[in-house]
Amino acid sequence: PMTSDQLIGWRTWMGLAVSSMSFVLILDGLAIAVAFGEIEEAFPTTARTTLAWITTGYTISIASLMLVAGQLADRIGWRRTFIIGMSLFAVGGAVAAAAPNVEVLITARVFQGGAAALFTVTAFPLALLEFPPTKRGKAMGWIGVGGATAGLIAPVLGASLITATNWRSGFLLPI
Repeated sequence: PMTSDQLIGWRTWMGLAVSSMSFVLILDGLAIAVAFGEIEEAFPTTARTTLAWITTGYTISIASLMLVAGQLADRIGWRRTFIIGMSLFAVGGAVAAAAPNVEVLITARVFQGGAAALFTVTAFPLALLEFPPTKRGKAMGWIGVGGATAGLIAPVLGASLITATNWRSGFLLPI
């Protein structure tokens, strides 16, 4: 049998794995921002204002669907909503990476933002349940460190990957 110290260790790792979604969101957003110039070159006849919807549509989709995602999670379960969100996020990223035109790319990003809303609203509650109440503040601190780390490495990692391959790989990075 596991001791309480071992159980807390296992729960900590599970909580951090679930909460890593904040890392994924930041990594995704910044890697795509780095790829914007290459995306613009790939679609030279498309106005910058239209291409901006690749990031704007994604962000609006997350923000506008968070309340609905929370209600869905209350109805069908947090874990199920989290898993559905992660799965759909991966699908959206794959479609964006393979997009034959700007319309498909923007649609995939809006879809991916909706999926991100599903796992964003459930990640923290799921993660924090795995920590004893006395360790939840520390857990939130580590989750914040993960997000800050993503903010530091995403532009470098995204730029390196995109330089070595092409802009499409930026959509696959968070997956």
